[in-house]
Amino acid sequence: MIRITLGASRESNSGISQPITTGVVIFTFLSVTFAHSAVAAPINGDFETDNVSGVDGWTPVLTGANSTIEQSSANPNGGSLHAEAYLISPSAQTGTAGMKQTNFSVVGGADYTLDVSARLTDGEVMQPNAPSYAGTSFVTAILWYNAGNFSLGQNYLFLTTELTDTYQLFDLAATAPATAVAADIMIYLQSGGIGGIEQTVWIDDVSVTAVPEPSGLLLVVSAACVLAFTRLRRR
Repeated sequence: MIRITLGASRESNSGISQPITTGVVIFTFLSVTFAHSAVAAPINGDFETDNVSGVDGWTPVLTGANSTIEQSSANPNGGSLHAEAYLISPSAQTGTAGMKQTNFSVVGGADYTLDVSARLTDGEVMQPNAPSYAGTSFVTAILWYNAGNFSLGQNYLFLTTELTDTYQLFDLAATAPATAVAADIMIYLQSGGIGGIEQTVWIDDVSVTAVPEPSGLLLVVSAACVLAFTRLRRR
């Protein structure tokens, strides 16, 4: 609850200035709206912390004997480090190289955005995906769970030719199912099984944010207007 008091002030018997209340604006819903925004950012989402092998704060998602996910200083989008997903998929096998973080608290029905900056290494292109998505693809995903830890499905971006050798920001916008209380995020490079694939993706600046509801934004604007009005009256 936010309480805003309008009016002048007076001095009490104790010499302490006290407000003379001419009006009170109470915003109870505002705190609820901001609760939707209280999503913890991914641990080490900028990849600047490097205390372990792999990617600090992230769980590897790897299939294929030689696939890796590591932190690197080769070409960060910002700062000095980034994540590097290296996928090798020999002899008509599928493969995955990526990472995940689990158990973010979410609010059912709220809107969220997963932002990821990614690029290929210099001069590289994504392996061909025709026919039947047999080449490489880059995937960002949000997986939803209820209070019993049962899956409620997922939202994802499936990127193929969109990746180039220049960093781009890819954002996945999704609405949490009504009964969702937690979510996982996954970011990975995968192959569809044509074999002989070798691919590298650089990843940086991962964030998860909640999108404020329009009604909440209106209340924020209203609060700002009230404060501005109060200052004008005091002049």
